[in-house]
Amino acid sequence: MLTTYRAWNRLALAGAIIAVLLLTGVSIGAVPPRQDDKISVFVSHTGEDAVGLLFVQHVKAALTQSSSVVLAATGDQADTVLFVTTMEPDATRSGRLTTAGWTLVILRDVNVYVASGLRFCEREQSQKAATGLVAYVESLIASRATELPRSAARLRYEADWNEEVDRAAETLPIDTCGVKVQTAFREQMGTYLRLSVAAGLKLDVREVIKSVSANLAADDDFARKIRDQAARLGACQAELAAIKKK
Repeated sequence: MLTTYRAWNRLALAGAIIAVLLLTGVSIGAVPPRQDDKISVFVSHTGEDAVGLLFVQHVKAALTQSSSVVLAATGDQADTVLFVTTMEPDATRSGRLTTAGWTLVILRDVNVYVASGLRFCEREQSQKAATGLVAYVESLIASRATELPRSAARLRYEADWNEEVDRAAETLPIDTCGVKVQTAFREQMGTYLRLSVAAGLKLDVREVIKSVSANLAADDDFARKIRDQAARLGACQAELAAIKKK
């Protein structure tokens, strides 16, 4: 029991170290363009126990067979990273059992924590456990797809957003009382898009358009007053020019 307790403590410490690195913005590297539309996952393993190494091999094999994600050879090529820490929880069962702590992270300018967990795995069940973990990772990635810069869901979200913005902008005046309304509208909508992506939210673009448009809508009475003042100013300038000629 004491050995198991110590193993738990070591795993907890390893998880805490990883969490600190993530929250302080430590990155794996820049992400270059990819030709396919699958989300790439880099597996970073810490551990030397035999069953743990076997478990990670099965994880990587399952990722290569996935229909929605692909195994990245290095962190520089990855959209996400699966950190795995393994160790033997019981010295009396050496070579027969491992405990695997894992953490999934989305790589961005500031890394985004997705989820973490702990699995116990016997050698005979290592492949099944690895397949189960990869299936869960696939579901997690799918649920956070709009946060991934090159995911199909993210690209579709942005394309639909921009299409609705373009359509709405055409209904607004180009300029009202010296305010470039269409330009201001597009800038505000672009800000909402970036914020929603950063926060992992999928906003209803039509509702956002209603809100932003309402703020930019010209007040008829105010506009009339501006026009009247401009007319009076023009008249005054004409009178002044006539006086000067005398």
